Amino acid sequence: MSLLNPLKSVFIWVSTLLVAAPAFAAHYKVDTVHSNVGFSIRHLMISTIKGKFSDFGGEFIFDPKTGELSAKDFYVKTASIDTDNAKRDGHLRDADFFDSAKCSEFKVSNSKVKKTGDRAYEWAGDLTMHCVTKPVKFSVEYIGETRDKDSGNRVGFDAKAKINRSDWGLKYNKVLEAGGVAISDEVAIEINVEAIEQTAKK
Repeated sequence: MSLLNPLKSVFIWVSTLLVAAPAFAAHYKVDTVHSNVGFSIRHLMISTIKGKFSDFGGEFIFDPKTGELSAKDFYVKTASIDTDNAKRDGHLRDADFFDSAKCSEFKVSNSKVKKTGDRAYEWAGDLTMHCVTKPVKFSVEYIGETRDKDSGNRVGFDAKAKINRSDWGLKYNKVLEAGGVAISDEVAIEINVEAIEQTAKK
């Protein structure tokens, strides 16, 4: 029996494995220069106040080919809040709101991600804010990927959630003479992420 036949079989078997093997997911780190963490809340029941944070970070595992996404912890430093009003920002940092001296950050931990559509996900985890931890769910949209000649592969995601701040002990408010309250309980959170591939997952 010729040795060529067994060698040919081995070659075909190895080739098949290589073709069938899934692409490795990659480790991505949030590029904070090109990302945004913001929120919006009703004021006096007639207008919307928007704010953002400048100090934040996060990492995740993602495979652009299969769409598999695995989130890790995401954090935000509360003292970095910016609503374009220094006096208001100072109030938001004190004990009436974030109490930044005591509760320096809020974060999402114990993250679990479920694919819900072609480019859609549900990101569930534990949100710690104001030193209180409660479950939270974000709807996530995969925006796409590109390659930067200097930094390499980049991907983009948008995440949105609505929470009631009172669930985290943020209950400060004022009752209006005309009825209603000065600040709504519901807060809309929006995270726009551009992330850079770090190293391949082994």
